[in-house]
Amino acid sequence: MTNATYRAGIIGLGFIGGADQVSGDALGQRVSGLDGTHFDALSNHPRVNLVAGSSRDCGRRERFAERAGAATYADWKEMLSQEWTELPLSGSDREHEILSG
Repeated sequence: MTNATYRAGIIGLGFIGGADQVSGDALGQRVSGLDGTHFDALSNHPRVNLVAGSSRDCGRRERFAERAGAATYADWKEMLSQEWTELPLSGSDREHEILSG
């Protein structure tokens, strides 16, 4: 078994991708205690370093940077070109389709 660590980036920093409570408020849902976000899964995994996130929304980028201490990008393509990540995860349906297709 390997003890390798992996660099991860999140594309889409809203409620599910970035565990963003402001986005949750718009949906009428709370992030606290929610264990199904990409942010929670990656930031709490012992073999993953969450290094970057991307969102078109400036506020989401700022809140993510504060919580994660990670680089942020307005464009997910720029994030992938600037940050070497083994695990690019998408919290957005649109980018998910592009990455997997």
